[in-house]
Amino acid sequence: MKKYTLLLFVCLAVNALFAQTIEFRDPNNNNQLLNGQTLYYSVSSAANIDFEHHYELVSTTNQQIILKARRVNLQLNDPNTLVWFCMRIRCYGPSTPLSGNDTIFGSTPLDFSTHYVPTQYSSGISRIQYSAFLVSNPNDSAVFYIEYDTPAGIDAHASTNFVSLSNPIPNPASSAFSMNYKMTNTPASAKLVVFNMLGAQVMETEITDMEGTVRMDVSTLEQGVYFCSLVADNKTLTTRRLIVSH
Repeated sequence: MKKYTLLLFVCLAVNALFAQTIEFRDPNNNNQLLNGQTLYYSVSSAANIDFEHHYELVSTTNQQIILKARRVNLQLNDPNTLVWFCMRIRCYGPSTPLSGNDTIFGSTPLDFSTHYVPTQYSSGISRIQYSAFLVSNPNDSAVFYIEYDTPAGIDAHASTNFVSLSNPIPNPASSAFSMNYKMTNTPASAKLVVFNMLGAQVMETEITDMEGTVRMDVSTLEQGVYFCSLVADNKTLTTRRLIVSH
């Protein structure tokens, strides 16, 4: 009897250890479950176009959970291709594959966006792995893959985002930069947020108009690479890279 009780306890412990309480889902495709799946996108090699896609992280228990996310570049068709991801409004640049702690509050999904900027004239296959795991139990995790195919000779296509955001001008910037933006939907709130390579927010400015120009002072920032994200209703809509050089 003791042997069976011990066996039952071990089984329950193993099940708890490897329980899956995190799911990646695609809200734009009937909340399709992405765990273990590979998504395929055909993209152009247009310079400075951010091929951005939004997904959601959800808790299967509807309880508050603290988690991290990780990106692994399994294969890049060009070593200079830029890949990063954002959770909620915090973005983690190409040199930051592991996120900081974030929280799923009950049944409220957490916005998770992927970003892929190929180099001009690059072609071939890139394959990226994205995963998320509980801070308290890293074995409780979810993973999916994205494969980008850039056929040789494809012409540049316009971004499919419902917003437009120009590259920073000038870039590199020494004291200040400007960005032109346009939104086709009216958000309850919007702002331009600047993150460093570690995913930490370093500055932001509120956006009140549907279309216009944002100017930001970077004279106090350290030299380096930053990311400028247009955030509306607590979701990162699109991101551009900024270089600060004094």
